[in-house]
Amino acid sequence: LEGCVREILRALGEDVEREGLLDTPSRVAKALMFATRGYDACATVALGTALFHETGMANAMRTTTTNEIANGTHDMVLVRDIPVFSTCAETFMPFYGVIHVGYAPNAGVIVGLSKLARVAEVYARRLQTPDGLQVQERLTRDVAEEVSKLTGGLGVMVAARAAHLCMVSRGVEKPGSSTCTVTKLGRFASEPALRS
Repeated sequence: LEGCVREILRALGEDVEREGLLDTPSRVAKALMFATRGYDACATVALGTALFHETGMANAMRTTTTNEIANGTHDMVLVRDIPVFSTCAETFMPFYGVIHVGYAPNAGVIVGLSKLARVAEVYARRLQTPDGLQVQERLTRDVAEEVSKLTGGLGVMVAARAAHLCMVSRGVEKPGSSTCTVTKLGRFASEPALRS
């Protein structure tokens, strides 16, 4: 990577041997490796053995009635405002924001809360996913699908809000703008009352 960074600097007209740029290729290479460290991580490993059985929640979602949904007495686990930093593969510019991960436990099986943040981190730190280039829309879906697969939850909902430097610092140059994406799976997709 260092050699590639040197070539980019030369193509921009910079003297890569001048003071101040001598260590830049190494620093950029390290930064890129850090920003894409999700390739070396596995969401299943990030989750580890942090699945637990909570008997009080065993039948809660399975037997939820319309009245219980209306009164907000159904069970859901939600971790909000998880910071995420990612790199858009289309522009190679960073985007950053927060992701909210919620799921409805199935048969009382719950996951350690920090593990939901770890799953988000694994996918945020990749330029490409199995389905294609990393964009916020795909990040939101990848996290939702992985949480659904790992928890076996009856439903999963993931929402992300992020600022994209490709919109903030170049192109249309609109600081303060953000993009919101939402993915709903299972009962959150099929039962509108659960989303409220």
